[in-house]
Amino acid sequence: MQNNMRTMNEPLSEVSSMRPSRRPSSIHRRKSSIAGHKVLYIPFRERLFIILAAVIQVIILALLIASATTDVFEVDGTRAIESGANLTHVTTALGVTVTAGSKPFCYSLWGARHCGKTEFHTEKWYAARGAAHKGFPSPVSQTMMLGAAAFAVLAACYSFLNLCGIVVVVFLQDYTAVLCAWSFSVWITILISWALSVGVYARGMTTMPSSTIPGRLVHVKDYCRFTTSFGLTMACFALHAFQFAFTVVYERMFAKRMRALVKEQKQLTAEVHDQAEE
Repeated sequence: MQNNMRTMNEPLSEVSSMRPSRRPSSIHRRKSSIAGHKVLYIPFRERLFIILAAVIQVIILALLIASATTDVFEVDGTRAIESGANLTHVTTALGVTVTAGSKPFCYSLWGARHCGKTEFHTEKWYAARGAAHKGFPSPVSQTMMLGAAAFAVLAACYSFLNLCGIVVVVFLQDYTAVLCAWSFSVWITILISWALSVGVYARGMTTMPSSTIPGRLVHVKDYCRFTTSFGLTMACFALHAFQFAFTVVYERMFAKRMRALVKEQKQLTAEVHDQAEE
């Protein structure tokens, strides 16, 4: 009886060696080492996909930070004159002049500024120089751009947390479904930030009256073109589609491995029970 009890208390890795009829599985016996930390064995394909997901996430984080600090729209002097866009209050505040062929200033997520410079000014700074709405053409456009800025910052924070989540999931060998859900939330946040900036560019609620054609409303797209930040955000959105796909593939492979582990544990328990009865 005591021998039977000792058999039932043996580790699964040792019990598995008692099965001469079939090859012992490596699920219980092998271990992976990550920074000196021993975890359940992670097959090569799982390691490949989670490493790809982590590398892409690092790239996305860098691009998101860059997109939040660079220009979104660039003013075309020729198109501004032709469309009759009234930019006097902005040009006065920034000390620039709108001429044919010029690029007098740009719009970032945080307000109008000189193109290519990382300038961030407060609402009071613009108001003191006679520019309302931080240089944006209307209150609606200001609200939408600041919303895009908020979601851009949120996406960068979520991206960093997602990167930390990858490390935690690999070390704990758990919570893979949560990681997939979080990765999807990052993707949606990037999309919202991009959509808000596109809305400022195209929608009619962000217009201003034309100074040359009575009754005409000038859209942002009539005198601006997209520039660096927009392209970086689009790149982030596309890259995160791959990151999310790699995360989902890793989660599916991990779940399959865990099901195999549970199945084998049940088989080993049944074998031990049968041997104990004998």
